[in-house]
Amino acid sequence: YGLQRRFRPADEHSADPHYEPAPEGSHIFQPGDWVLIDLWAKEREEDAVYADITWVAYIGDRVPERRQQIFDIVVGARDAALKYLEGSFRQGMAVQGWQVDAVARQYIEERGYGPYFTHRLGHSISYEVHGEAVNLDGFETHDTRRIIPGIGFSIEPGIYLPDEFGMRSEIDVYMSESGPYASSPVQREVVLIRRS
Repeated sequence: YGLQRRFRPADEHSADPHYEPAPEGSHIFQPGDWVLIDLWAKEREEDAVYADITWVAYIGDRVPERRQQIFDIVVGARDAALKYLEGSFRQGMAVQGWQVDAVARQYIEERGYGPYFTHRLGHSISYEVHGEAVNLDGFETHDTRRIIPGIGFSIEPGIYLPDEFGMRSEIDVYMSESGPYASSPVQREVVLIRRS
């Protein structure tokens, strides 16, 4: 007997945080699909710094309730991490990479999805998409390097539900001399892709 899939291929791929499309096994998007797009790019100048963002979309007129719920949790974790950085900066506190990871991870764990956040919170961004400075990581490693002015990094919590779908919301953050700020567009709502 063959296994019946309870999910669509686009949804399946979004649940794999390291999925890269290939000619074989790819899927043509259809109504009802969940879409996760992770993009990184930089200007052509030699000293250009990368941007790295992840947004999600739903092909249809209304986001299904469960997907909206998971989106809200992931966005809440992302925003909690940035708020922690802002508050720590105002108080003059030195912050290590693992500490920011812990804030977002706790937010997700308190909502019952801790086992499904399966990667570090973020990575350094520089002239390479994954730079060599501090990572927001208490999961894969325990990064004790401090977040100091002049550092750019991603904040990208995710929840990946096997046999269902995956969710990630990624922003880029720059730690300036006057504090951290999002240096990329910030997704606040699931993008709806509708037929015209």
